[in-house]
Amino acid sequence: MPVQEAVTVTEAVGKDPEMVELERRHTRFVWPVTAFLVYYMALNILAGTSPGLMGRKLFGEFTFG
Repeated sequence: MPVQEAVTVTEAVGKDPEMVELERRHTRFVWPVTAFLVYYMALNILAGTSPGLMGRKLFGEFTFG
């Protein structure tokens, strides 16, 4: 009688191809959104605390903020 490996529900769901695809899509969505939100919040915080930096011209008429 072969010994079967005990598999928990979590392991079984983690190996499901649909779940693997869902986790991949979730990760591809969450990281860019998180980066954008950090950037967006940093712009607001810097605009309030460092107006000199945000008004500095980078090139032409383009500024930081």
